[in-house]
Amino acid sequence: MADRSKRSIWGYRLISLLLAVFIWCYVTISDNPIGEQQYTVNVEARNLAADLTVEVPTVRLRVQGNLKTLQSLYARDIVAYVDCSGLGMGEHSLPVKVELPGEFTLVSANPDPLTVSIAAVDKASFNIKARISGKPASGYSRLDAVLTPSVVSLSGTKDDLAQVKNVYVAADISGLDHSYNETLNIVVENAAGVDITSSFVVSPTATELLVPIVNYQPEKTVAVDVPVTGRVAEGYRLSYVVVNPTTVKLMGSLDALNSVSVVTTDIVNVSDLNKTTSRVLPLTLPENVTSTVKEVTVIIQIDPIAKRTFSFKDIIGGNLGEDLEFKLNTAPIKLVFSGTDEVLNSLTEEDILVYVDCQGLTAGNYELPIQVVQPSMLELISIEPKEAAITLIDIAPEPEPEPEPDEDPEVDPDADPDADTDADAEGDGDVTQ
Repeated sequence: MADRSKRSIWGYRLISLLLAVFIWCYVTISDNPIGEQQYTVNVEARNLAADLTVEVPTVRLRVQGNLKTLQSLYARDIVAYVDCSGLGMGEHSLPVKVELPGEFTLVSANPDPLTVSIAAVDKASFNIKARISGKPASGYSRLDAVLTPSVVSLSGTKDDLAQVKNVYVAADISGLDHSYNETLNIVVENAAGVDITSSFVVSPTATELLVPIVNYQPEKTVAVDVPVTGRVAEGYRLSYVVVNPTTVKLMGSLDALNSVSVVTTDIVNVSDLNKTTSRVLPLTLPENVTSTVKEVTVIIQIDPIAKRTFSFKDIIGGNLGEDLEFKLNTAPIKLVFSGTDEVLNSLTEEDILVYVDCQGLTAGNYELPIQVVQPSMLELISIEPKEAAITLIDIAPEPEPEPEPDEDPEVDPDADPDADTDADAEGDGDVTQ
């Protein structure tokens, strides 16, 4: 009876333990149910020879785990690969190996095994382009983009390399008021605009893009013009107007700047001025155009009028025909100039050109207007007379030399001077006989 009682107690204990385990499992499963999730994962090719490349498709994996933790598992957390140790070029069927975090279990992989194609590696270098979209903030402009490095090496099959159309990085600078400087992944694109970066080993995989953005407006440098009105005091002359600075830099839109070739100051009235003076004048700027220079200094040089008379006894016959000779019948010709004492005192006759225009004229007598060219700082007041009497004379051609008479024929010193006489005498004798 005692033994039977002990066995009964142990039986109850075992049943209680099993019941507790069952209840724990039930509660655990109820609170943390098990489920499955499917993931599409890129497959790595490991242990591939350096001179080979492989095209590996993706694989679909079914993974089991706690439903709550499955929600935090992503495809990037799963590693799928094929081992290419010792393989050469061609197609190979390889088992897919999967690495999962510890709390998850692989249920299936599809396809498995995986067919991969191994080919020889070719390399080519390509210039990287910067694709910039958007415009910076108002009043700002972007300068040329700078890429560091600017060249990328692509390793892949010949067929894949032949498909490369563009290699670029992309950036959006919309609304920026500062320079853009980022390290960006390099994208490889075919002629259809499809991203084919995954077909290559890209070295480097990223490049630094710098897009300088500055508070910049187009600029243009133009001359400053000073408009003048009025007459200076009697007995004085306006020698010149000097402006400082002579040019200014303008800023504005291209359309506004293209319409500007010169900027002016306020009008300078020189009425009744009898001495040199200077003024500070504001610039008159077109609409939508600005300048860092707001005003300029203008010097108005006023000098007393001085006069000097020059007499010319000879002048030039301009455009004279080659077969004509020029003769001036009017002399002297008096020219009166006005200017500053300094200029007039340094003036010589060699500085003045006095001439009449004989273009198209033939031999004969003419009265032609006298024309004068003088230094720009002088003013010609009078010419006396205003016309010059001239004569154009034909130049007689030189007589042709007469031909010289022929020289006496040469006499042979060895010839017998009587030979011809004797022959004639013998002939005559024959006739007589």
